[in-house]
Amino acid sequence: MLRPKYVVYIITSKSKNISIERRYSDFDNLRRELIKLYPGYIIPPIPKKRTGKGFENLFLQKRKTTLQSFLNELVVHPLLKSSELVIAFLTASNKDWEVKAKNSMKIVPPKDISHYRTIEGSAKIELAKDVEQYCDKVASLNTTLEDSYRNLKRLNKTIGNDFERLSESILKAGCTYAKLSETYSELNCKDQSMLFMFMGDLHKKLGETYKTLKENFSNNFNRFYSFYYRESQALGELLDMRKAAFETFNLNEKKLYKKKETLFDQKNVSKWKLDPTLTVTMDNLLKNKNLAFSEMLPDESLDVLKLKMFYSFYTNKCVEEYVRLISKNKPVIKEYFETVPSICIEREMCLQRIWMELFKKLKGLSLGSEDIQTLIGK
Repeated sequence: MLRPKYVVYIITSKSKNISIERRYSDFDNLRRELIKLYPGYIIPPIPKKRTGKGFENLFLQKRKTTLQSFLNELVVHPLLKSSELVIAFLTASNKDWEVKAKNSMKIVPPKDISHYRTIEGSAKIELAKDVEQYCDKVASLNTTLEDSYRNLKRLNKTIGNDFERLSESILKAGCTYAKLSETYSELNCKDQSMLFMFMGDLHKKLGETYKTLKENFSNNFNRFYSFYYRESQALGELLDMRKAAFETFNLNEKKLYKKKETLFDQKNVSKWKLDPTLTVTMDNLLKNKNLAFSEMLPDESLDVLKLKMFYSFYTNKCVEEYVRLISKNKPVIKEYFETVPSICIEREMCLQRIWMELFKKLKGLSLGSEDIQTLIGK
């Protein structure tokens, strides 16, 4: 049996009467370029490339849903929705898109932080201590969320399996009771036959209810946490950029400090590369270490300052994007915490109704057993 070489996803626009084809690699290239062209922004995640299950129906359906969410996020993003690259991805023919994507790959991100694209128009590079501390807490929280998600996903799978096993066991018990009812009926034991018939009916209803409860529980859990986990992954990418920017800045700052300290101790002013227009006297510079450090090696100091600006920029953007995510997620979180308890309460009430219905029916039977009548009366 021949397997397809790749999968094509159809993107349609009724308002513009457009229907175009895109492969997974196109989505992947788009996201990579957006990360490069719009540093500091959380670019919606897409599924990772996988082999082996690439053409299974369930896998393709999940991937299609996630890719659709990716596009939905792009078209409502305050900055990305107007990106030429995004517009081309959604409207251009296959050939035009390939050209646009190749040209985009040749673009080098600006090295000057002031040229970075932001919604406000300019990059924020002031670094407040409280913002930096807040961002550190966000990073810690995001790590905790990832660990919690993995644990919750594992526990949810266990709970789902327990529900499923319980449902299957109850349904099997129902079948057994039904067979016992038939056997007693053949023996003309009417009371016993009716009892086992009711028990069979009860277990059938209980089994179906537990099965529905498991499906509702799993679906709601997976929908909420998959959505939240994807957002957490995307935020993690931005936090990693911030961490890398800090490490680069910190390393270069330490090297520069050590170099300045050596030059200051040597007292060889000719190697300090001072600005010719400097008005501070050499005696003051040689006596005042802090003053000397602020004036020597101006070009290298400026390079380190630029690295600090990048770190400041990513810190501010992490906080800004995190706040945006929280605001965007409020409706989803609200819906989840309103839906899940109501489902559980509804199913619990359904179980109570099933038991009460059985007890009422059993009370009407004359089974001739004091033990059973006592049990039903409790």
